[in-house]
Amino acid sequence: MYCSYCNIIFFIFILNILSFLFNLNNICNCRWGSKGTGDGQFTNPSGICLDGDCIYICDWHNDRIQVFSKDGSFLRKFGSRGSGIGQFIDPSGVAVDSDYLYVVELQNDRVQVFN
Repeated sequence: MYCSYCNIIFFIFILNILSFLFNLNNICNCRWGSKGTGDGQFTNPSGICLDGDCIYICDWHNDRIQVFSKDGSFLRKFGSRGSGIGQFIDPSGVAVDSDYLYVVELQNDRVQVFN
């Protein structure tokens, strides 16, 4: 994945806990996260996407989406375990376009669309 605004070329999950962003010269720009259930912590992050201002990460076993700024600062989270609207069971993929955010869930066999 590449973001021309911040010169990031890809995103890596290490041991399903820590997150690293690399620039085009393979220099680590930032790192954040730890294992857990708190804000900015992950339990098996599984999907990522970028829009102009935010990084969205599926936090699979915490059944939520976490949102970060481009510098890795925690902004917000949404979702909880369940099968209702806005709830997730194992969200595994996330994508964004100019109007919507799409979240794929394995256990609920669906894609939820948010605006």
